[in-house]
Amino acid sequence: MKIEELTKMYIGEESNELFGVATPERTERGTYLVENLKEGRFTEISSLNIQTSKYHQELLMDHIAIVVHKMYEMVKLENEETKKIAIAIALLHDIGKKYTIKINAVGDICYYNHEQLSADLSKVFLRSRGNFTEDEINMIYIVIHQHLQLKLIKDYIARRCYVEGFKKIYGEKAYEYIEMLNVCDQGIPEGIPIDYDYIKKGYSIIDDYSWF
Repeated sequence: MKIEELTKMYIGEESNELFGVATPERTERGTYLVENLKEGRFTEISSLNIQTSKYHQELLMDHIAIVVHKMYEMVKLENEETKKIAIAIALLHDIGKKYTIKINAVGDICYYNHEQLSADLSKVFLRSRGNFTEDEINMIYIVIHQHLQLKLIKDYIARRCYVEGFKKIYGEKAYEYIEMLNVCDQGIPEGIPIDYDYIKKGYSIIDDYSWF
């Protein structure tokens, strides 16, 4: 899959000013846009390629590159089917953010229910490509749709009940993919240095991803 195509899917503009090789200057530009967004200077925000500065210093596309890189390191020794599904999950797990971006009451950028829309869009996209079986598509859909639930459940007993119920309905393998995605799907909070070489390697993995 070429990064230009993925960029169109995520932010809608192949030539977006924040698209390209990951650099500190691009991240600073993203922070500037966030501040202007909070001040109400933008009315159209779906294609700005930005996330919350509080939880994600990195730009949206850079975040995807990070998650893909982490997922690749986790599954590179697994069988081809596992790698195929895992990388697809990493690539598509936030694809609904473009359509769900909002400013909440305290001025933060939020993506409420983006995981549900991301799952729906992923299913449509994967069926259009013809390189995934229906079972593989359903697995990817389930994982993306449910991946935030474990993060939101803080109570130990409630979490354990959810996990047991999930495994019973969807199977052990789906739960393994969710656990992998949750390990990989971490933002870079304020004050933590950004490893731009790591992000660039993630972009290279995306470019080399052959199943699309």
